Amino acid sequence: MTAKTECVAVSAYDAWLDKRLSENQDLTWLRTQTSFAGMTMCLALGEDILWHQSLTPNDRAAKAAGFGVISSGPDAIRATVRSLLRRDDGTLTISKSPLKSLSYTLVEAYPDSMEFDDFRQIIRDELMTFWPIAPGDTLLGQVVETRRFHTIASAAEETGLHKGLLQDILVAEGVFDPTQCQQTHPRTFDAEAYAAFLAEIPHLVLGSDIMTELGATETEFEALCAEGVLRPYLKTAKVLNRWRRADATALRETLTSRLRKKQASRNADTLLMTRRALGVRLTALIAAIQDGRLAAFRHDDQEGFHAIRVDRMDVEALIKTLPPDVLIDRPETKVISASVFGKQIGLVEPKYMVRLVATGHSPGTEITNSVTKRKQWSLAEDDIAAFHKRFTTTALLARKAGVHRRTITSQVQHHGTQPFSAGDEVFEGIYLLSDVQEIMKTN
Repeated sequence: MTAKTECVAVSAYDAWLDKRLSENQDLTWLRTQTSFAGMTMCLALGEDILWHQSLTPNDRAAKAAGFGVISSGPDAIRATVRSLLRRDDGTLTISKSPLKSLSYTLVEAYPDSMEFDDFRQIIRDELMTFWPIAPGDTLLGQVVETRRFHTIASAAEETGLHKGLLQDILVAEGVFDPTQCQQTHPRTFDAEAYAAFLAEIPHLVLGSDIMTELGATETEFEALCAEGVLRPYLKTAKVLNRWRRADATALRETLTSRLRKKQASRNADTLLMTRRALGVRLTALIAAIQDGRLAAFRHDDQEGFHAIRVDRMDVEALIKTLPPDVLIDRPETKVISASVFGKQIGLVEPKYMVRLVATGHSPGTEITNSVTKRKQWSLAEDDIAAFHKRFTTTALLARKAGVHRRTITSQVQHHGTQPFSAGDEVFEGIYLLSDVQEIMKTN
């Protein structure tokens, strides 16, 4: 009895291998590779293709499937590798699982065989177009020297930020568009393009640090920001440390380097007070100081931006040369002295309000009194609002609660709440709002 012979269809792989071995003829891209490497890689890629199609691989089917791709060369191999990594939602996965057979062949079975070097390079080059491989990590047997892509997780580790917060930053900066479909899973972005941006983040500081570095009051700082002279490095307000100290340093140095050595006259005011009084933008004043069109001087006992003084007559002459778009409307700003405001908020000794402003803990502007010709600290409406956001007095608490001031004073003493202090200086009668929260809850 003779055994039955099963007939199978001759595949393109079979025909290729027969001609190559029997006639030494190969018209495909595989002619540049050894027979062993070509046969092995056809099997490996074919197995991954069949697994991707939810089919159980067998030797003949796998080799036929792999040959259909590899015989066409590098472009076809790269395209197939990418298709194997594409998820149902269209994104490209950052995972070796879909390339299980290829990875085993190139990394574990023949890690040192030069016969497979071309295949390693082709597949590695494709993976490097979107995989976030860290420098020093190994990909298909070769150490990666430069990171091309970041995930949020890898960038968060590098910057020390929480992943959720970093994602908010990247969306605000336009790195990610939440309205568009992501290309990879997890989402990646160009590491080289944003390397300098990410490197800056750990060194960013608070707005209060910028005020200190610049030597500006809170009101001056807010005005500089409003006109775009100072801009936060990060767009999202969810991050408190979003300012570059170098920006404040550069502005301060460019301005103070232009200051004249003689003393400021009695008609000289700060830049912010000049802006309010004469209706000219800070940007125009700063530009004029920087290019020498406007003389500026330093207040004797002050430093930084707040110490800069310009003479009103000089500014009025400058305004005549400026285009209308740098001028602003001059609203009738209500300004009162810090001493008068101290009385209004119930301070027994208003001098402590003056000291609070003079030492920069609450915003205000030093002006020349039009009657006495003496310097005094004054408060505009926004300065007063800024004070109320941070400080209070027993009189203000009593008015808000509708009780006698002595009741509040007794509660303050009972809780042991101390007046606001800075260093060795105590500002009697003035309290931080954060220190009187418990008292406010009981009234």
